[in-house]
Amino acid sequence: MRIRHIFAAALLAGLLPTHALADTLALSLAEAQTVFNEASRQWEVVIRLDDDSAKAFARFTQAHQQQKIAVMVDGKVLVTPMIRSPIYGGPLPIGGSDSQAKSQDLAERLQSGRSILTVAPAE
Repeated sequence: MRIRHIFAAALLAGLLPTHALADTLALSLAEAQTVFNEASRQWEVVIRLDDDSAKAFARFTQAHQQQKIAVMVDGKVLVTPMIRSPIYGGPLPIGGSDSQAKSQDLAERLQSGRSILTVAPAE
């Protein structure tokens, strides 16, 4: 419910285009943890979505195949991956940082619900 209020307030303030509310999907996490990616030599936050969000994300990625999407935390775009095929689950890495502390902070904010994870078609 909190997500709807935030988007509604932003929409009323003219901060979002009218189609953004329908195209943006807020996701709830079951888990977020910090992992060092040896290949990229960066720290990442690896998330696992709760069951409802995993299903919604699968539908979202099904609908946006062959398109870039924006993965955002608190409205700030972290990555814009190309969706080649639907994503039905599993751990998902987001972001990349050379700082373990920054990645740990992001993981803690997402896990606690202090930060909001959303996805939307990239413009």
